[in-house]
Amino acid sequence: MTSLRRGLRLALLLAVPLGCAHAEAPSGGGGAAAADPTAAPSAKAPGAKAVEEHVFLYPLDEALAAARDVLESHDYDVGPFGDNTQLVTRWRHDGPRVADQPSVPLHLRRYYVQGQALSPRHSVVRIFRIDREEAKTEPGTPREELDLAAELAPRDAQEGNTGAGGDPEGWRQFVASGMELSNRDRPRTEPNERIGMKTQTRLKDPNDLRRQLGESPTFAGQYRMPTQDELRGRNEQGLRDAPYEAELVARLEQFPSLEFVGGAADVPPPPAPAGAPPYTEAWLAESGGMPFTKGGPCGEPVAGLEPLAQPGSNILVGEQLGTRELPAAVGNMACQLATAGRTVLLGLSLPSDEQGAVDAYVRSAGTRQDQDALLAQRSWRQVPRDGRSSRALLVLLERVRRWRAGGLAIQPIAFDAREERGNEREAAMAERLIKRRRMEPETVLLVLGGNYHASAAGGVLWSRSFEPLGHRLERAGLQPRSLDTAFERGTRWACNVNRHREAECRVYASSPSAASATPPGTPLGITLFASKSSEGFHGLLHVGRITASLPALPPRSPVASR
Repeated sequence: MTSLRRGLRLALLLAVPLGCAHAEAPSGGGGAAAADPTAAPSAKAPGAKAVEEHVFLYPLDEALAAARDVLESHDYDVGPFGDNTQLVTRWRHDGPRVADQPSVPLHLRRYYVQGQALSPRHSVVRIFRIDREEAKTEPGTPREELDLAAELAPRDAQEGNTGAGGDPEGWRQFVASGMELSNRDRPRTEPNERIGMKTQTRLKDPNDLRRQLGESPTFAGQYRMPTQDELRGRNEQGLRDAPYEAELVARLEQFPSLEFVGGAADVPPPPAPAGAPPYTEAWLAESGGMPFTKGGPCGEPVAGLEPLAQPGSNILVGEQLGTRELPAAVGNMACQLATAGRTVLLGLSLPSDEQGAVDAYVRSAGTRQDQDALLAQRSWRQVPRDGRSSRALLVLLERVRRWRAGGLAIQPIAFDAREERGNEREAAMAERLIKRRRMEPETVLLVLGGNYHASAAGGVLWSRSFEPLGHRLERAGLQPRSLDTAFERGTRWACNVNRHREAECRVYASSPSAASATPPGTPLGITLFASKSSEGFHGLLHVGRITASLPALPPRSPVASR
């Protein structure tokens, strides 16, 4: 097939392979969602062959909309193409102006995006960079740009195909270079979101996203493109674009999870029937058991904790909210410190006015009624549910209750602020922890909170004036040691703003940044830096692959992914 419209469906020569994921959706019984780990896009040697694809936990229309945002952020004009599972940009001049050098060819560049729906909630998106050189001609008439467009698809017009690929005149909107800028600001008529799809390829098993390219017909032939196809033309080369695909991963899987303060709350759940088991009994055993809990009373030892275990130490752990691994790992740290004879103040992101309910629970027998009383507190019923009211957090409190019953000195501290926002919230949290630390100077303060709060550096991406909790503790002279989470790609329960400007809380895939990536197989442990990083961390807590922890109380009206 020589038509451009069909040719675009084929992927160009692969330069950068991606990893893949296979995710486990929440079951009817409430099992924790999980995703197989995968690396973010990274450069490979030219000609390297991919074995697997990166699978997003997004419907294809949302993933394509994010890809469009990536390209538009670099000032490319993007439009739909073909069956609307694809996008294409206009040609654009890329390189120095050569008006005084007529013999120097023009370097033109465009991008082609190929999307594939694997299920209603799983998709693959590939971004290709297409470069070509054209002999420079002096701009004389507006017909020049149409001639360049017609050159791209002469046979389409002869064959009578329709659409942008079959009508040379239709290619005007996609052509832009040093010779043509007149249409750059043309108002769009197509919608900027909710891109429609005509076809979908469903997974045989929606819980398994691993796709071996050599075995799956879904990806058959995706790296081959006929050399005579009009898309390639003269002096033209197409490659997978690793930087833009990495930006797409960052938009979809590395966003900071929203945390909600104040607002509405669901009514408390009805009383449990007599003799009902505690919630944590099932949650401790689900999905093969809570991470790091095997290996003794404290679970798996946390390597590298000893340098931070001195009396009076202040340890902040910045977490990816809504995972099973972080509360489990911090619980192991608290138990390990207490077993070594330390008194541990365990700071948790619960409102400080719920301290009484927390104290009552860790002194209780841990029955279903005791857990219902704790979950009746407003923070667990907040709408929407963010990652701070997770099952894993209740399991952590249950483990603390058992350790205390065994004689270990661990005191949970609810340090969050219910109504304050921004710097006022950070100041209120810092004030509570500083006050408690000065009352008990020989204890070890171990705090679990979102990684933006734990940072000991001033300012964040969205606000230079933001002063995180960790930075405030440092200014107060507490000398905190802030640890960021190092992990492999997995899942988390998080809240984000969707394409409709609504808060959407659900299981998302989560990829580490370059600074927080941990090699596969790295055991649970702490790595300290020689000095504080620019992000405000003194080291990393390695937890491996992360898996989502659902809210302890299921939302009554969950916002489904669109």
